[in-house]
Amino acid sequence: MGHRTTKHASYFEAILQLRNPYGDVEDMMHYVSECTRDKAQEGIFISKKKKVTNGFDLYLSSNSFAVEIGRELYRKFGGELKISKKLFSQHRLTSKVLYRVTVLFRMAPFKVGDVILFEDAPLKILGIAKKVDAENIEKGQLVELHYKDILRSFDVLKPVKVIVSKTRPQLEIIHPSTFQSVPVSPAVKNSGFVSGEKIKVLISEGKVWLAA
Repeated sequence: MGHRTTKHASYFEAILQLRNPYGDVEDMMHYVSECTRDKAQEGIFISKKKKVTNGFDLYLSSNSFAVEIGRELYRKFGGELKISKKLFSQHRLTSKVLYRVTVLFRMAPFKVGDVILFEDAPLKILGIAKKVDAENIEKGQLVELHYKDILRSFDVLKPVKVIVSKTRPQLEIIHPSTFQSVPVSPAVKNSGFVSGEKIKVLISEGKVWLAA
């Protein structure tokens, strides 16, 4: 841990930058606050919270804790993690070089369980790190993709409620925009659904997939 002088209320060794340009940061803030409370007896605290565009900057009393919590957020939520350090002083008695650490965590724009459309393929997200594990729900195949590649062009597919129009020879639904009866991919036979029933599907242009 960093320099162990008396830590007054405004003391900080690290800045934890929480960013989520696609939504709120409440889940991350709650997680960090809980972890900080658990470490209070070890001199860990948040000295300041600063609201910024797409997130918050949290000023923390410990370099090592900031790095630890950044890695925990990365494992829990997935996204992007950057750690940098900058010299800010040198201990007068020990000559120990002291650093101030900045930990940037940018939350992924999708979460485990979401279905995204990437290169015209519907992918259910199974795990998020530098590489993303997913399942192509149309082909039933597992795929591994680079996180940064996905960020270039993707859409999160939200489930919508539709009405079943046919169940034989395969499942069809009434498209909510065209009001035409269209098949669900992949072909679903003996699905157990009945005509007139409302079900959830994922829709992208002319394609429809059954929502899990």
